[in-house]
Amino acid sequence: MKEQAVSKINKMGKISNVVVTICKVCIIIGIVIFGLAGAGCTLIPDGTMRVVSSEKVAVELEYDKFGAGMEESEILELVNGTLDGLLINNKEVVVEEVDITGNKMNVTQEARQFELDFHDLGWMNFVLVIMLVLVLITLIFAGGLCKAFRDCQSPFEENVIQKMQHFAYSLIPWTVGSSGITAVKNLMLGESNFMLSVDLWMVLIVLVVFMLVHIFKYGAVLQQESDETL
Repeated sequence: MKEQAVSKINKMGKISNVVVTICKVCIIIGIVIFGLAGAGCTLIPDGTMRVVSSEKVAVELEYDKFGAGMEESEILELVNGTLDGLLINNKEVVVEEVDITGNKMNVTQEARQFELDFHDLGWMNFVLVIMLVLVLITLIFAGGLCKAFRDCQSPFEENVIQKMQHFAYSLIPWTVGSSGITAVKNLMLGESNFMLSVDLWMVLIVLVVFMLVHIFKYGAVLQQESDETL
């Protein structure tokens, strides 16, 4: 029964190691591609191309109520003066069109989102490379754990527990890693807000893995006592 259980653990470790190896190859290819793309974008002369992304917002007002006692020209001036320069999500709103039909007044405004050129794209690719490197580091430790399960004679061996502990440590940067990468990307796009946040789901996963480490350590102590008794 014991040998059968260990055999299943070895088989699962072998399969998991193959999956992790495939993932590592894909991540390495991604690092090379995004790294070369980032380097290529930074070599292109600044100002060669600029991408502008914007968001349009439509506002509908009742002309009779909003403009009671006011001339049409006064209403247009008031609308433009009120909306022009307005900030939505820290982005300037530019009034594009004011159309008065019947008793409805439709205001189309454009909230500028961001502008970027090839240099910005290059830095964004480098941020992706950093993220992929973090993923690769985690996969390397995960692969070590899978190999330990593949070759172990018992899941409570010291090597298995050590590899599991190393894997748990490799997950710690991800508790703030995703928000940190987002913050760096926002800075590169000219955003003024820089805020780090903790991913509670990742914190929970790290705690669970560390809890498993201590459970396996306790199991190793029990196994040692059992072997000494026999």
